[in-house]
Amino acid sequence: MRFQTNPALGPFLNAWGCHVTTILEKVEKKSGYTYAWTDADTVIVYQAGIANGAIQREVKDGAGNPVDGCDVLDGVKFFNLAAEMAGIPDRLKEYAHLPKDYVCQPGEEEILECARDGHPGFHFMSGNGVPDPVTWQNEIEFDPWEGGSMTARVGYIVEKRILRFV
Repeated sequence: MRFQTNPALGPFLNAWGCHVTTILEKVEKKSGYTYAWTDADTVIVYQAGIANGAIQREVKDGAGNPVDGCDVLDGVKFFNLAAEMAGIPDRLKEYAHLPKDYVCQPGEEEILECARDGHPGFHFMSGNGVPDPVTWQNEIEFDPWEGGSMTARVGYIVEKRILRFV
């Protein structure tokens, strides 16, 4: 899996690409990890997601510097686009926002929406579907921040995004 912090992915994915790259990790997982995104393919699927309205358009200031973008607007649409591009037959039918204590049912996958005190915004990580009431960090399957994010170290789960397949 490509980390969002990989410079080859560009400044928008580097700054705000945790949700995008976490969904792409779930596509890889559905392939049994036989499929792996290249840098070029990651950028192509990201741009296709923008073009089809699944991902927020990039916003730049007057000097061309990134100021916003990369939000996943439609998780079902983006997962299915990525799965099709990767040749993965699985299709997502629902991308549910559920409480942080939700326990995955068989066949579901989860994405953890996390936060940390004193830091605006959220960080998305792939969850393993196994709740740990003592140390939530044991629920992390993939953190898209290379070397591990500060949120993974000192943050907390806000809610879960549950992926349900056809």
